[in-house]
Amino acid sequence: MSEEAVVNVWRQHQSCTLCPLSQTRRNIVFGTGNPEAKILVVTDPPTKSQDRAGTHATGDIRWLAQMYKKVTRSKLKLESCAEQMLKRVFIVSATMCIPIRDDGERAGQQRAPLYKEIKACMPRLTDTIYAVDPIIILCFGSHARSAVFAKRTGLDTSAKRLEYVDVPGQMGIDVRYSALLATALSVAEDAGDYHYENGKAATVQRALTKALSMVDDIMQEDQP
Repeated sequence: MSEEAVVNVWRQHQSCTLCPLSQTRRNIVFGTGNPEAKILVVTDPPTKSQDRAGTHATGDIRWLAQMYKKVTRSKLKLESCAEQMLKRVFIVSATMCIPIRDDGERAGQQRAPLYKEIKACMPRLTDTIYAVDPIIILCFGSHARSAVFAKRTGLDTSAKRLEYVDVPGQMGIDVRYSALLATALSVAEDAGDYHYENGKAATVQRALTKALSMVDDIMQEDQP
């Protein structure tokens, strides 16, 4: 597709009020990166810093930049490596808006999204997938898996498996995209430690390695 197609989707959904999340957000976090990328990264809902900035490009994607740096064996500083990464991927979230607790002792703190909130945001995700037209979708996090596969509970599988997802199209036409799945990263993100023992960081590295390799192979095959 084209950057114009992604911009049109952004314009269509920037004033979305389909779910209660629209009442507590500061900004929508629509998408970040190259709108013509062959890899679409779907993460769990935006963080507070992403909500404030209106973009994924905050310190909260440091973990992904670190994984990209390792996978590509880049010698660049992490900030430059993140810029390079965003030229090769487009990042979206399970929801465009941050879920915030609105009552109780923890009012104002971020919470997990309800499935009905993820479902309300699915048309935006579907439109974005069509606009970007990726070869590979990387799902990082259980809410990301729920959004992509339209299931209440995200599939609990590793990046060793390559799944396929039907994205409903216009006039009843379905497009099948391959999706590499990885386990959630919330534990690592909270701790700021991306080398923890349960292997989730390694799972992300495998998914990213496989995605980059597959895209490179396909692009080479398509060259005349």
